[in-house]
Amino acid sequence: MKKLITWSLVLVLCISLIPAFIAVVKATPSIWYVATTGSDAAAGDIAHPFKTIQKGVDVAVAGDTVYVRGGTYSEHVTITKSGTAGNPITLTNYGSEVVTLDGTGVSLSDYGSLINIGSTSTYPAYIIIQNLNIRDSSQCGLGTYWITGSSSPCHDITVQYCTFTNMELDAVFFMNENGAAMNNINVNHCTMTNIQYRSPSSNGEGNTICPVSNSQFSYNTIRQCYQICCGASGTSTNVIFDHNDVETSYMRANCVGIYVDGGQHDGQHCDDIIVSNNYVSGTGQLMGFCNEIGASTTLNRITFVNNVLHVKSGGAGIVSFVNTVANHYYDITLKHNTIYTESGASDAIILSDITNTYMHNLIIANNIIYRVGSTRMLDSIVSAATVTNNLYYSTAGTPTSIGLPLGTNYKVGDPLFVSTGTDFYLQSSSPAINAGSTTYTWPTDIDGKTRGSPPDIGAYEYNGGASSGDSTAPVISQVGVATSSPIDTLYGWENFTCVVTDNVGVSIVLLKFTNPDQSTTDVPMIKKTGTTTYYANQSLHQAGNYSYRIQATDTNNNVAFSSSYTFSLPPNWDINNDGVVSIVDLVLVSDHYGETGRPGWIREDVDNNGIIQALDIVLVSSNFGASWWK
Repeated sequence: MKKLITWSLVLVLCISLIPAFIAVVKATPSIWYVATTGSDAAAGDIAHPFKTIQKGVDVAVAGDTVYVRGGTYSEHVTITKSGTAGNPITLTNYGSEVVTLDGTGVSLSDYGSLINIGSTSTYPAYIIIQNLNIRDSSQCGLGTYWITGSSSPCHDITVQYCTFTNMELDAVFFMNENGAAMNNINVNHCTMTNIQYRSPSSNGEGNTICPVSNSQFSYNTIRQCYQICCGASGTSTNVIFDHNDVETSYMRANCVGIYVDGGQHDGQHCDDIIVSNNYVSGTGQLMGFCNEIGASTTLNRITFVNNVLHVKSGGAGIVSFVNTVANHYYDITLKHNTIYTESGASDAIILSDITNTYMHNLIIANNIIYRVGSTRMLDSIVSAATVTNNLYYSTAGTPTSIGLPLGTNYKVGDPLFVSTGTDFYLQSSSPAINAGSTTYTWPTDIDGKTRGSPPDIGAYEYNGGASSGDSTAPVISQVGVATSSPIDTLYGWENFTCVVTDNVGVSIVLLKFTNPDQSTTDVPMIKKTGTTTYYANQSLHQAGNYSYRIQATDTNNNVAFSSSYTFSLPPNWDINNDGVVSIVDLVLVSDHYGETGRPGWIREDVDNNGIIQALDIVLVSSNFGASWWK
């Protein structure tokens, strides 16, 4: 009885202190909201959103998410703050609502963007921008300012699931000219239409990432791009251009689909660049590599593999361009590409400016070259190269070449596509099957199928004579979640796992959340090496009830979904996790009053500062009677 009276007195005392402490302990929300009907003087919660995106990113700090409600916003946004590793600042739409950032009438400086990441003197890092529609920019869509010579530029920037429409200059622009490479710049699953539509005399590119390291430009769709659609240059290292669908539009002499450029300044070099699994069609030069005129630069270990190039009239396939013979090229590899040229197209492979003196170890292997109306397969002043196991076919007669030989172990004949000009899978009697070199192969084909030994020539391994040959969806099982103890919105963690199997191969597995505020989040799951188990480690900060399910896609684009599951993350102030704050929660905190430990050690340490004190009781008291479990 004495103990109960003592704790009751403590509770009365602490509750009486609530008005004095509320202003002190009120934490900055980790989630902010923006709506066209809001006010920048509002609190920024879902019931009282901000009006501008700029206000949302201004208040956000590491770990915060800015949700933008559906509607059209006409503003120039500048992000100046950084997230941290594991706690990025995220700018995204709310739920499935459509957000459009419209640049009509918005004034931008030269090469400025509707969403600028940093300024000429501030270089944010750990930023995620996703699910936004960006349109009608008089300059660029999203990116940095034109920075020159910075030794510590922006890094760890992810742009995904965005659309860019009607950009006078670049859709995505990351530039640190003649400076340090920007690390971990990733542009994925974006759609870009009508890019670089200024007059034909305009300089620039459809997407600029210069220079970058350990970066990816993948699963993007580009249409009506009137200049260089995407590429890496200027001392870029370890960059992958993968699974992009690009259609070039020839309006300028240097219209290129995907390219690699050694740079414009002496001593620059591009190293370890992989251009893989892309489908590029149109006029102009579909893929290319070069060293700039007037600069001493080099390219090292550049690989073009598993690409399908559909070259239309006036276009060319893989080309070296704008070169001087004084620049060096080391380990340039073109393999397992399928190049189809229509009537009136230029050559499939053109290496016109590089002599044997400056080209070191050129490999052209396991490619299909199909030409309509012309016999010439290769056009080059390079003659010293490894050219082997290619399949050549011309509708005009016996294949020929200039400079480069047709090589060794080559075949001549119709590759027997499933549908010539539209479907480049192989029929069962194709001469490309099992005709490739095992020395110059690649582990998988454009669809992710494991290559045979010997491999097939071209981008596709034979798959049964149909475009997919597979209609069986993946199988998802053993879905589960493990949580930290105690579970906590600041220091806790959640580990989601599942098993995914497929008769051919798994392409991607996604953990799909519906968050407590009904917004959605997709998290790619990681495959555990040597197993069929996939996992995603999360540290969720939004209290409430989640639903989630797994989506698995195989290499032939068959999709499967698991059942939906629920998961609850209680707010820190519901100590016993029963869904409502009551006297029991206050008593539990009081029972540990004065105890200390590391942050996150016990739920009774509500504010995670390592000591249980009056502030923790105040936090519980301020939510007394609240129910979050709905």
